[in-house]
Amino acid sequence: MAASTPVIFIHGLWLHSSTWKPWVDLFDAEHIPATAPGWPREHSSVFKCRQRGEDVVGMGIAEVATHYSRIAAEFDSPPVVVGHSHGGLVAEYLLARGLASAAVAIDPARLSEELPQPISQLIAEYPAMANPADRGREVNLNNRQFRSVFGNAISEDESDSLYERWTIPASGALLFETDFAGSEPPATDDPARGPLLLVSSGRGQEADDTPPTSSFESYRHADAVTERRTFADRGHSLVIDHDWSDVAKSVLEWITAHSDRG
Repeated sequence: MAASTPVIFIHGLWLHSSTWKPWVDLFDAEHIPATAPGWPREHSSVFKCRQRGEDVVGMGIAEVATHYSRIAAEFDSPPVVVGHSHGGLVAEYLLARGLASAAVAIDPARLSEELPQPISQLIAEYPAMANPADRGREVNLNNRQFRSVFGNAISEDESDSLYERWTIPASGALLFETDFAGSEPPATDDPARGPLLLVSSGRGQEADDTPPTSSFESYRHADAVTERRTFADRGHSLVIDHDWSDVAKSVLEWITAHSDRG
């Protein structure tokens, strides 16, 4: 993996791909070409996504993974993939499929096999779980729910500001599928796969350390490089809040340090 290997950023549920622009600018300034293509069916602006929320109805994790698999395959050599939340899960899939030279999964979404918590906690973290009918709808968060899922480790004012700026509707089908449908986990034991960094936040409903801990436990017996970094005082908003650059610079340093591996 050369130092100039391009980087693809993949966002998670309820956020727009434009949230990655500060990260893209930072990587570009370090002469690392970076891009943040949106999910399938995602419109070019937050405003249009909100206007056309019904467009995401029925979209599942397989459609998202296939979309990014095609994007990654367009490069001359496998890119580095950095994903947050459900985007982190997709990043792990691409790494396992040999479509990424390395991957960074930031607070990656849980697989059904990695869900020890009770249904009451899932409902608290994912409001869609409170209504099974939302499987066939687009799911929006209100500002209180956004604070519960993303903004517990930041001020209420900042959480509300991020909510107003970045949130878009999500596919209820994808939420139920990822959490309950027995999604096939990424391959964990292939010694030929590229390096993987698991980034964990330490505060907030979604950032209870369970996703990266579970992922790390799954990967810890692999021969390939698997590392973990924890931001103990951060919540699930760690990629978009006022301290985003701390996480971004850590990820950039890791990618640079592993540029001669894979």
